[in-house]
Amino acid sequence: MNILLVNPTHPEVKHISAVRVWRFGCELASRGHRVVLLTAAGPDGRVTSAADTAEHDWSTPYVLATSRLRESSSLLPFALLRRAETLLRMVSTGGYQGPWVNAGAVAMIAGRQVFRPSVIWVTYGKMEAVFLAKRLARRFKVPWVLDLKDSWELYVPKGLRRLMALRTRGWQALTANGELTRDLGKRWHGSDPTLIYSGVDQVFLKPNQPPPQPHEREYLNLVGGLYFERPLEILFHGIARWAESRPKGALPVFVRYFGADVARFSAAATRLLDGVGYEAMGYVAPATLAAACQQALANAYIGHPGNFHHKTLELLAAGRPLLVCPSERDESRRLTVQLSGQLIEADSIARVVDACARIEDEWQSSRSPLPNLKCRRFAWSAQADLLEEVLLDVTER
Repeated sequence: MNILLVNPTHPEVKHISAVRVWRFGCELASRGHRVVLLTAAGPDGRVTSAADTAEHDWSTPYVLATSRLRESSSLLPFALLRRAETLLRMVSTGGYQGPWVNAGAVAMIAGRQVFRPSVIWVTYGKMEAVFLAKRLARRFKVPWVLDLKDSWELYVPKGLRRLMALRTRGWQALTANGELTRDLGKRWHGSDPTLIYSGVDQVFLKPNQPPPQPHEREYLNLVGGLYFERPLEILFHGIARWAESRPKGALPVFVRYFGADVARFSAAATRLLDGVGYEAMGYVAPATLAAACQQALANAYIGHPGNFHHKTLELLAAGRPLLVCPSERDESRRLTVQLSGQLIEADSIARVVDACARIEDEWQSSRSPLPNLKCRRFAWSAQADLLEEVLLDVTER
């Protein structure tokens, strides 16, 4: 197949919004499909041309980066006017990225002699991407598949949800990255999406050498988006109180943060992690993160009621307990049971203290953790089997 993937976040952007489409694109390319990722310019601002696909090595996707994304905000002076402008833009072009949509359409049409898609897969993270995929599918007369990665109810204003579902009709199939987005697909799009989780990186499924340690410590990792101030305060207060209660001579506690919210982490840690060492690691290579997660006392994250957390599966694969503040969804609880993992929810300081103490007691008898191989069915390659089947099905109808 000639597969066109549409996602405005360039794969070189260090953000989770870049990962899903790119990793599935790599898996599909490794199976012999010709894959183009239509995206926006990356951090360096460089753009590419569809004409260059003639010389491309198709063992990897070709990245067709057409233009920079513009600032997604209104310049109008009054809040009511800004809100009206945002709603009008969403209905008409999907949002503020109309220039990128036009540039993407022009680039694909210009390069149609060297790459003509047989199917299009677009991830809903920005509505403009969906508008672009629909436009190109109509132009090339090919089927397209809508992937519901983000919550339709979280990011589409309440009064526009049904209208936007109608504006984006025309897909041949739906996919979703979790039960939450699958259920919302049923509600707003009138069809049952195929459930395709974002995959677990292979480095989480093999033992990794621990990163160099300056001295002996008990590491707690905090991973991913931090979202809200209050859960972060509860988590840090609990860790600090637990660290203070430990017996004299115990190894010092050290908190590492892996993610993009470095400023929020640092501000909260300075105020709240009294007597506890900490460091903001930012984004690191998957192998580095996997090694750190496998060797930690526990891996923690902040729960978000409106999202399924892809990181849950990777952290379960690391084989260490998971600590989430304040709580998780039923889907994550069920997956944890299926995968024989340990997920501890703590919505108060006292529960964080208790969770850390319990985890430390268990850690003493398992100082050489192994990856959780039950998570192999959620590896990128295994989930790509499901996506490939969907794309083949819509092309053969």
